[in-house]
Amino acid sequence: MANNSNTVGTILASVFITLMVSGAGMYFGLPLVYPNMTNNDSDLVTQDDLDDYVLKNETLNNEVVIQTKYQESNSTIVIFSNNLDPSVMPDMEMNITTQGNTKLSVSFDAQIELTLVDGFDFEAMYNITLQIEGVKQETVRILEYHENPIDGEMRKSLYVQISFETGNLLAGTYDISVLWSSQFDTTSLSRLSSGIYFGDNLVRSITAQEIKV
Repeated sequence: MANNSNTVGTILASVFITLMVSGAGMYFGLPLVYPNMTNNDSDLVTQDDLDDYVLKNETLNNEVVIQTKYQESNSTIVIFSNNLDPSVMPDMEMNITTQGNTKLSVSFDAQIELTLVDGFDFEAMYNITLQIEGVKQETVRILEYHENPIDGEMRKSLYVQISFETGNLLAGTYDISVLWSSQFDTTSLSRLSSGIYFGDNLVRSITAQEIKV
C-alpha cells in the first residue's frame, strides 16, 4: 500500500513538473514563434498599425488607396421650404482626376439643423444628394410632419451621412458635389441650416478616395 502511494505521488509530481515546464515553454517560447501574439485581443490592431496602413496607402481590407481628397466647411448656409430647385450645397463640391482601372469611394458627413416656426402644422421635406456627376448618386430625405400646430419654434439637430463606391472607372476627371432642396413648399415655415448659425457651429465635409481595382 505504501508502494502504491509512493507511485501515485511520483506520478503526480511528474505531471506537475511537466505542466510547469510546458507552461514555461509556452510562455517564453510562443512569443518567439508567434511574435504578434498578445495578452489582449484588442491589441492586435493598434493605432500604430492604422498609421502604418495610412503611410502605405492601404486600407484595412487590403485595398490600395491611390489618392484621397477631403474638404470641410462650417460656413453659414440655409435653405427654406420654398427652395424647390436643387442647388449645390456651398463648399461641398470638388473634382478628382483618376488614373484608370480604379474605383471611387465618396462620402458626405454633416451636422444639419431643421427649424420649424411657431404654429407649424404642415409637412417639411428636404432632399440631400451626394453625386458623382454622370456616374452615380445617393439621396437621403429629411421629413418632419405635424398634424397639429406646434407650440413655439422647434429646432432639431440631425446627423446626415451618405457614402457609396463606384465600379471600375476609366481615367478622367470626375465632378463630385452635394445637392440639397426642399420637396414641399410651406411658404418659408421651415428651413435647413448648417455652419455657424444662431450660435451653433455645425460642420460638413466631403471625402473622395481613388482605390485600385
